[in-house]
Amino acid sequence: MVSRRVMLASGLASGLAALVGSAARAAGSDVIRIPVRQSFNRLWTSVRFDGHEPVRFMIDTGSDGYLVDGDIATQLGLKPSLPAEVAGVVGSKGVHGYWTPRIVIGEAFADQDVFMLGTDFEDFIKGALPGWFLQAYKTEIDFQGGEIRLYPSGAPDTSGYEAVKLIHRQRETGAGSLLDQRRIRDPQMLVNVDLGGHKLRVVLDTGSPNVLTLFPYANRRLGLWKAEGARQVGGAGVSGAYAGRQMRAGDLTIGSSVIKSPVVTMIDPTRTSYNDIDGLLGLDALRRFNVVIDAAGGQFWIKPNGAFTMAQRIDRSGLEGYNHQGKVHVVGVVAGSPAETAGLKAGDVIDPQGGPGPFWWSLEGGPGEVIEFTAQRDGQAVPVRLVLRDIV
Repeated sequence: MVSRRVMLASGLASGLAALVGSAARAAGSDVIRIPVRQSFNRLWTSVRFDGHEPVRFMIDTGSDGYLVDGDIATQLGLKPSLPAEVAGVVGSKGVHGYWTPRIVIGEAFADQDVFMLGTDFEDFIKGALPGWFLQAYKTEIDFQGGEIRLYPSGAPDTSGYEAVKLIHRQRETGAGSLLDQRRIRDPQMLVNVDLGGHKLRVVLDTGSPNVLTLFPYANRRLGLWKAEGARQVGGAGVSGAYAGRQMRAGDLTIGSSVIKSPVVTMIDPTRTSYNDIDGLLGLDALRRFNVVIDAAGGQFWIKPNGAFTMAQRIDRSGLEGYNHQGKVHVVGVVAGSPAETAGLKAGDVIDPQGGPGPFWWSLEGGPGEVIEFTAQRDGQAVPVRLVLRDIV
C-alpha cells in the first residue's frame, strides 16, 4: 500500500499555484480531459518531463504532494532540492526532494516549478500525482470510460447521482498567498461510511488498492484485530513495513450504496498513526462508482457503475513471499490454501513471465481462476497449477 504523505509547505504552495494558473489558461475550452487507465488496482496517467518520453504516474487522491521513485528521478536528471520528511500510516522518514521546471499531466495541461518527494515505490510504480489537483475545479472521474474531466467553468451532469458530504479537517497545509486565488482547505478528502454498524471517517484514496484499510486507532477502537477469522498479512507504505490482518467485518455502506461483506485490511494497532482518520477508502471501492468531486461545495457525488458487483481484488492463493531481482521467493503458504494444495513450499523460486507485479496481480483473480507457472526447487523445475478461491 502507498501510504499518506505530508508535503513540504513550499512545494505544495508552488505546485498548486502553477497548476491552477495553467488550468485557468485552458479555460477557453469547456472541459480539461485527462486520459486514465486502471491496472493493478491503481489509476494511472502519463507525466511528461521536458526532454523525455512520458512516464506512467499513479493518481493518488490520498497524497498531499507529488512523489517520484528515486531511481526514476535519477534517470530523468531531476535537480536535487532540500531534504524533506515523508509521513505514512506507520511513522515518517527522511527523503530527498527533487525539483523540475515543468511537467505535462495526461498530455492535457502543464504544471511548473514542481517539487517532488523522492521515495522507493514498488517495481511498477514510477511516481504519484496528488489529490489536490482534482479539487481546484469540479471534477468527474469516469473509471469505466477511462477519463478524468476537470470543469474550469460549468459542472458535470449529476442526474442519477447521490450526494455524500465531503469532509475537510481544519488543519494547516502551509498554503500562503500563492493560493489566494483558489484555496484548498485540506489536500485529503474524507467521507463518513458505515462498516457493520460502525461509523468511520475515511480518506478517499485512489492510491490504496484495497476496498477499505483501517488505521491502528480504528482497530483499537473497534476491537477487530483479534477477531475470529482474521488472516495475518504483511504490508508496506512509504514510511516502512507493518504487520496487517484481513477479515470480513460486515457490509460497507457509502451513502445508500452497500458493498456486501468486503475483505477489510487492518494495520497493527500497536503502531503509531493518525487519530483523526479511521482509514482509507481505496480504489477497489471507488472504481465501482462514477464519481463527481465538488470540493468547494463540500460534495462527493456517486453513482454505481458496471463494476459495482465485481469480485474484490484480494489474494486468493495463500502464497507468501517477496520479490528479489525480478523473481518471487516463497517464504511460506497458508495452511489449507490453494498454494498449499498446489504443492508450493518455502524456498521455491518463481521467475514469472512479465515480472513479479503481474504475477502477484494474477493471484488476486476471481474464485475458480486457474494460474499455471513453473517453480524452481533444489535446481529442479516444478510445474504448478493453482486454483484460486476465497481464503478469508
